[in-house]
Parts: sequence; C-alpha cells; structure tokens
Amino acid sequence: MITRWLPLSKKRGGSDTANYIGDMDHAKPGEDFGPKIVAAGAMNAMNLDSLETMSFKETAEEINKISASYHGKAGPVVHILISWREGEHPSRLQVENAVKIAVRHLGLDGQMAVWGQHGNKPNDHVHVFASRLFYDAQGQLRVKEDCSTIRTGHNNNNQMSLQVASSEICATQGWEPEENARFGPDLKPTFRKKDEPTDEIQLRPRLLSWEAHHPGQKHPIRLMGEKTRDLLRTANSWPQARAALAAAGIGFDIRHSGEGAVLVGLSAEWQTEKGKATHLVLSSLPGNCSLKSLYSRWGDPRETAAFHSAAADRRAKARQEFVRQRYSKRPQPVRPQVELGSGLQTRPMPESEKTHVHEDENRIEALPAKVVVLPRL
Repeated sequence: MITRWLPLSKKRGGSDTANYIGDMDHAKPGEDFGPKIVAAGAMNAMNLDSLETMSFKETAEEINKISASYHGKAGPVVHILISWREGEHPSRLQVENAVKIAVRHLGLDGQMAVWGQHGNKPNDHVHVFASRLFYDAQGQLRVKEDCSTIRTGHNNNNQMSLQVASSEICATQGWEPEENARFGPDLKPTFRKKDEPTDEIQLRPRLLSWEAHHPGQKHPIRLMGEKTRDLLRTANSWPQARAALAAAGIGFDIRHSGEGAVLVGLSAEWQTEKGKATHLVLSSLPGNCSLKSLYSRWGDPRETAAFHSAAADRRAKARQEFVRQRYSKRPQPVRPQVELGSGLQTRPMPESEKTHVHEDENRIEALPAKVVVLPRL
C-alpha cells in the first residue's frame, strides 16, 4: 500500500479536482479496468438547517467556497492518494476507514473532506480532497499549516505521517505492507539492514542500455571500472596504485575539493568506438574502493608537498587556458607604425579611424588620412 501527499495542480483548480475525484454525474467508464469511479463519499459535513449529512457535491462546493474566501499563503486544501496493491480490492467500509486513518494522522480529523475510489487502473486507489481551514475563537479563518501527528528529523513531516497511516491501514485491514516500509505494524520506525557489499560497478542508464543492445559485450567503462577495482584492492600505497593504473592506461585524478576522484581511460582499450576517452567517477566502484576507504588505508595524498605542487601547476594551467579563451575573441589593439624621418616621427592613422558614419543617413564617408607628428627624443 502506498499513501502520498499530492501537490495541487495550478492548471486544475479545487472544483476541477473535486469533479475528477468523484463527480458521479460526469463519471466516464474506464477503458480496460472497469468504471473510473467505483464509489464516492463525504466526511464531517452537515447541513445546519436540515441537520442532514451533505452529499459529495454539496461538500465539495462548500470546501471550494470557504477556500475562495481565504487569502493566506498556505494551501487551504490537501490532495491525498491511497493506493492498494494489484489484486487487492477493498470494500466501501474499508475505504472509508482508510480515509479516516489517513486524515487523522495528518491532524485533520473533523475537517470536511470528500473521497472517490477509482477503478481505471490495475490497482484500486482512492483520492481524498480535505480542507485545512477552520475558524478560531475570534471567528477568523485559519489554516492548519504543519498538522502532522509525528515530528521527525525530516522536513516533510506530512509525508512521514502518511507512511505511518499506511502501516496502520495494513495492520488493521490485513493488507500486505510495502517491502521497504519505514514503519512496522506497531507503528514504530523500522531499522533497515544495509545491503551486503557487492562487486558490481554502478553504471549510468545509457551505458546499461548500450549493453542491453549488445548482448554478451561489456561497455569499455565497465571494463575499466573492473580493472581499477582489482588494482586498488591489490595495491598497498598511493605510489603503487598510481603506477599500476598508469601501466594499465588509466588516469586517476583527485578533485581539488578532495571529495571525489575521476578515472580516465587513456589507452585504446578503454576508449569508445569513436576513439573518445572514457570517464568514470570513483564512487561507481564498490565501497572498499571508495576515496574514503583509500584515505583510511594509505592516508591523504594531498598532505604531501608533491601533491600541492602538482595541484598548483594544474590551477595555473587552467587559469592560463581561461585567460586565453576569454580574450582570444577580442580584437587586438592597433599598434602605431612609427616612421623615422628627418627630425620628425610620423604615425599613419589606423584604418578604423579613417571612416565616419552618419547615423541619420546611414552612409559611410571617407575622410582624409591624418598624420600625427610626435616630437623626436
């Protein structure tokens, strides 16, 4: 079971969301999995004149009417999704109970809400549209901002509260919980066991897609990662590891911040089909080959003078390259051509100064060249 807090769409307003959830008059049959709206209902809504429970449509209109009169920053309504596993079909009574549990864990118990059970997907799911507005003792319209029933170290307490609600619904109604549920049947946090160490190289999806289209072949980046993994495990020091990687045609570059390293395939064995060098971050390798693990085994190489010297050279070269690219596109200044004469030094006027543009007529008129006379030293 999955329980989520859904953001309200700006394109779809409150009335359109309510109609999508459970307007029985506009319900359309589903294409493959049965009717779109299986059931719908309202909660905590009563007509004070007739003392009768309000219908789904009346409750939705009242929620939208009150929400329109609120001009605060916080959202006046919430949209919740409760989804069961494929093959699980709750009854109407179970759906109503699940909605009450989810609303209660959000601290909205007693607030007006409407819900609709949809059957147009492979798994049954319920949309809940609840109001967060209430009138205080002075008759002012207020909103319950952070109304979750639990407080954790996470910023999103509402989503965590819905996960507690999901565990309670599964425990009370007998549904199968999620595999990685954060809370157990006793509604207490579960401590997940860390995955056992593996030798698998973590590759990007595009590389996995390449291997899927080339059965029986490994991408050069995977081969480079496997070779680096074996060399780092057998090495006993930084010089030995760097020498082994250099002999294999693999570059090893630690970032300036010291928080990661990059592997570069220099030889043709690790290059792509187009002859381009391959790159792989060290964090893609198993945990015992991470930079933190290597620091603990061999120490921090940045503490040596040779490393600082090499890093200074790289920064100087990077600065020179930046300056070259930055100013290469600028026009070079015109240098004066000085001609030595008898007692005088003359400089011909640059070509850029020999023309004059009339902005009003948009035409160019040539001017006579000027001669600048400089005193002889």
